[in-house]
Amino acid sequence: MRAKIIGRITEVVVGLWPEARVLVCGSVATGLYLFDSDIDLVVLGTDMTLGPVRLEMLKEALVQDEITTDDEVQVRGASRIPLLQFVEAYSRLTVDICFDVLGAVENVSFVRQSLYAIPELKALYFVLKTFLKQSNLNQVFSGGLSSHALILMLISFEQLRPMAASDAATLSGMVLGARLTQFLQYYSLDFDYTQAISVLQGGYLFPKSIRRWLDPSRPELISIEDPSASNDICRQSYKYPMVRSYFAEVGQTLLKFVYEGASEPVPSLLSTMIFPGPYAVFHKQRLESVAGWAAGRKSYAKYSAQLHVGGGRRGVRGGRGAVRASARPRAAEQPDPDLSLDSADIHTVMMRNIPNKHSAASLLEVINKSFKGTYDFFYLPIDFKNKCNLGYAFINFIESQTVAAFAKAFDGVKWSSFNSFKVCAISPARIQGKAALIAHFQNSSLMYREKACRPLIFVSSGPRRGEPLPFPFNTGAAGPPGPGEWNSSQSCGPEARDSSASASGPSGPSTSTHPSPASHSAADSAPGSGPPRDICADSEP
Repeated sequence: MRAKIIGRITEVVVGLWPEARVLVCGSVATGLYLFDSDIDLVVLGTDMTLGPVRLEMLKEALVQDEITTDDEVQVRGASRIPLLQFVEAYSRLTVDICFDVLGAVENVSFVRQSLYAIPELKALYFVLKTFLKQSNLNQVFSGGLSSHALILMLISFEQLRPMAASDAATLSGMVLGARLTQFLQYYSLDFDYTQAISVLQGGYLFPKSIRRWLDPSRPELISIEDPSASNDICRQSYKYPMVRSYFAEVGQTLLKFVYEGASEPVPSLLSTMIFPGPYAVFHKQRLESVAGWAAGRKSYAKYSAQLHVGGGRRGVRGGRGAVRASARPRAAEQPDPDLSLDSADIHTVMMRNIPNKHSAASLLEVINKSFKGTYDFFYLPIDFKNKCNLGYAFINFIESQTVAAFAKAFDGVKWSSFNSFKVCAISPARIQGKAALIAHFQNSSLMYREKACRPLIFVSSGPRRGEPLPFPFNTGAAGPPGPGEWNSSQSCGPEARDSSASASGPSGPSTSTHPSPASHSAADSAPGSGPPRDICADSEP
C-alpha cells in the first residue's frame, strides 16, 4: 500500500520536475512504522530558486491528480522545515513532503545500521511506540515524543548500558523483558537530565549548557542531538515529564510482576503496559484503513508494490568503481555552531584555516610561544597522499579559561608563515574533553599508520605537566587494514580515529563529553573584524 502511494506521488513530482528524485525517509524507510504511521518523503533535484513556491505547485498537482483533496492538504511554510502535509484519499494515511532535507535521508542509513547491529532494538521499539501511542504521547506537535527520538533513546541506552554477555546467557529467553525493564528504569530514575544525548561516535552524553539547550525553568526535559545535524530534536516535546512518569509507573509494575507475581491472573507480561481497550481501537482503525484502500485499489494498480528506500549508501561511485566519501562534510566533522567559546564547559577547540604546509611540530612551535603546558591533546589531520595537513586541528586545553585567551591570540588573525593569506579561525569542537577525544581515536586503524598521522597527548598536571605521553593503544581495536583496504588518497582525518604521542607540547585534564571533528577542507575564511594581525611572523619560512 505505502509503496504504491509513494509511486503515484513520485509520478506527480517527476511530472513537475523531470530531474527530481523522491526519497523515502522516516519510519517507513527504516521499517519501524505502525499501521497508521505517516509517510515521510524528501524531494531532491528541483529548481531551488523557486523556494516555497514548490510546495504550492506540488499541492495543486496532488489535488488535481485526486491523491488528496483541498480540505485535507496544508502547506506548512512557517515550520522550521517547510513541508507539505496531506491525507491520502483512500488509505487515510498522512503524508509529509519536504524539499532538499538531506539529513532526514542520512538518518535512515544510521538507524538501519543500528537495527542490524542491535537485534533486540526493533522489538523494544514497537512495544514502547505502541505504549506511547495508547497514552497519546507519540506526536511532537502535541508535546509528545517522536518516533525518531524514541529510536535514538533506545540506541543510546544500548550504547551506554549494554548487557553483559554473562547476563544475557543467564537470562536466556528473557533478555527482551529484562532490557525493556532496564530501559524504563534508566530513563525514569537513573538518567541525568542536565545531560543531552548523542548517538554519534559510539554514543555519549554532554552537558546541555554547552549547546544552550538547558531551560532553567524546565530542566527535566530530554534533549537529543540529531545525528545528521546539531539541533535538539526534542525541543518541542514539552510533555516529556509525563512520558517519564509513565515509564516509571509501568517499570515498577513490570518489576513487581516479575519478582512478586501478579495479584490476579493476566494474559501476558506485556498486558501490564499494552492495554486491550486502546489496542482494540487501533485494530478497528486499521481495518477501516484496509477497507478504504481496497475501494481505491484500481487507482494504484499500475504502481509497484516494491518499496525502494533511498539513503542506504553514504558515498558515490568514483573512477573504476571505487567508492569515495561524499564531498558534503558530515555534521560531526564541523565546528558546532551552537557552542560558545565563552562557555565554562568548553575545553576543546577547532583551529581552522591552517596553512597546509604546517607540520604538527611547526604548528606546535607557534602555539607553544604563548600556550606551552596549557593543553593535553593535539591533533593535526594529515593527508596520506601529499603529506600536507587538511587545514584544521583539534586542541584540548586543561583549563577552560585558557580557551578565551587562545581565541583572542589566534581568532581572526592572518597567518604570515609560508606566505599564506589565510586568516585563522577558532571555534568550539563538537566533541569536548581529553577522555572523549582519546576514546574517539584509539580504536582506529590509524594506530597502524605513521606516528606523524596520530594525535598527541600530554601530561595534564603535576611537575611533568606538558610532557608527551604514549597514546593508549586499545588492545581490542581492529587489526591493521588488509591488502587493498588503504586508499592512497585517504587522510588521517577525524573519521579515521586514532592516536599516539611524540612531540613537544602540553597536556591537560580530561573534561569529558565526546570526540569531535570538524570540516575536512582547508578553505580560506573571511577576515575577521579590524585589520588582521600577523601570526608566526618569526616562524620558519
